[in-house]
Amino acid sequence: MAKRKNPFLAAILSLLIAGLGQIYIRKYPRGAVFLSLEIITFGTFLWIHHDVGGFLNLSVSIFAAYDAYKLAVKMNKEIKIEEKSKEMPEVYIG
Repeated sequence: MAKRKNPFLAAILSLLIAGLGQIYIRKYPRGAVFLSLEIITFGTFLWIHHDVGGFLNLSVSIFAAYDAYKLAVKMNKEIKIEEKSKEMPEVYIG
C-alpha cells in the first residue's frame, strides 16, 4: 500500500530545490525534469544574465512547489479511496 505524503513538505522541498518535492512523492521522471530546469535556470543566472536567470529560476521553483503540492493532495485522495474500498466488502446480488 502506498504511504501518504505531506503536501506542505513536498511544496517546501520544491521551493528549496525544484524537483525535490516530486522526488519526495516518488514521481521521479517529473522530479528529474524540474531538477534539470533548476540547473539550467541557475546556470543562466550565474553565467548569462542575473535578472533573467533569477526570474526564471524563481518561476521554476514556484511552479514546481505548486505542482508537488497538487500531486501530493491528489495521491493522498487516491490512497484514501483505495483504503475505503478495502474496508467495504463487495456484495453481489443476483
